[in-house]
Amino acid sequence: DYGGRERRVRVRPGVMDRVADRLFVGTAADAASLDDNGVTAMVSLIHDAPTADLGGTVVSVPLVDGPQCDSAAFGRAIDETRDLLAAGETVLVHCAAGASRSPSVAATALALRSGRGLKPPSSRSPKRGRQSILTRRSLTG
Repeated sequence: DYGGRERRVRVRPGVMDRVADRLFVGTAADAASLDDNGVTAMVSLIHDAPTADLGGTVVSVPLVDGPQCDSAAFGRAIDETRDLLAAGETVLVHCAAGASRSPSVAATALALRSGRGLKPPSSRSPKRGRQSILTRRSLTG
């Protein structure tokens, strides 16, 4: 709920975001700048086949935004991302807007890879007026 306001996501085609060493998130349009960023593998979360000629590994794991997201497919996308990173690949995880599915997969893969796991937020009340974090049940199982 956005307080009755429409949520708008600004898409920056061709400008993928580096979220960690050898890991980027972005949109399908970012395929045009793969070489510029040294990307050697791509995890595509869209339902259309990726059109980029990467010359490397392309893994397609179509996901749906929102509560109807298949948790098994979400887990597969995370596993594929972790496996590619472990193999030394530089990975772009992309969806249509680069604002929900791809950051969720990348953040979860990084958390699991670091050994931090996926602990729910503390039950203590937030300090200094911070809002509590809500976990999307569809993305965490």
